[in-house]
Amino acid sequence: RAMADALGATRGMLKEGAEALAGDKAAGDTARGGFSKFRQGVVRAQSGNGAAPAELMDEVVPKTDVIISLVTLGMKHGIYKKQIAYNLRLLVEGSEAWAEAWKSASLPEGVDTEALFGLPRSRPAAPEAAEAPAAEAPAAKAPASAAAEGGATAEEAAAEEEEEAAAAPAASELQRGFQELEAIGFEPAARPLLSRGIEKIQLGAGGDKQSDPAEVVAEADAFDRKADALHFLLELHGLKKLYRQKVATCIAKFLKVPSWAAACAADSELHDRLEEEVQLHL
Repeated sequence: RAMADALGATRGMLKEGAEALAGDKAAGDTARGGFSKFRQGVVRAQSGNGAAPAELMDEVVPKTDVIISLVTLGMKHGIYKKQIAYNLRLLVEGSEAWAEAWKSASLPEGVDTEALFGLPRSRPAAPEAAEAPAAEAPAAKAPASAAAEGGATAEEAAAEEEEEAAAAPAASELQRGFQELEAIGFEPAARPLLSRGIEKIQLGAGGDKQSDPAEVVAEADAFDRKADALHFLLELHGLKKLYRQKVATCIAKFLKVPSWAAACAADSELHDRLEEEVQLHL
């Protein structure tokens, strides 16, 4: 019964999100809300819950209108670009029907989907076999580094690079956590960096009870993808019960930093969902 309920919830998210996206191809507020629901459904579909992911995603209609809305949303709102890219790859690479819709959708004129999402409209054809070129004299070996160009040996150049690396300040737990979440595109379903990133963010935000509060505030303030991080933490809070308490604590701490509070206030959907779903009084 629990599996059937989960499957029904996933289908509902996909259907509701797709309808909102398809009905707002200009990527307004309706599409933004629809994407939040749709991507939850796409992520949940990957776990199956009684049905193959491709089967669940193939049920979604109209595919081309959803694709147009997602691409337009990514063009107009950069904060969603990596999340949209991740979801488009799941759809296009996981379903033949979505792959065909991706090729045929009438996207906005001039959009370069490969540059925007790392996803070309079609796979390039395999190059034809060409006659092997005549053998050429081997090229001179390039110097190991700029230091080698100045006359230093490769060993000396390598030693210099090691010294520079050792002298560079080590990233804090908080910085490493942010880096690992950026590496997975702020996508709650991605692994294995998810768990490590969350643990590092929790420690870096003061969870180890040894962090310098002033340093934590400075590092959090310097991070320039605050809205992305808050959206990610919000989605994670809803999807992963295991992290729920840690995530709520991290969100509350970040929102004490003025620049993070401002990023939240500037996104009305994010603000309202944090109040409702995480039960924060903002």
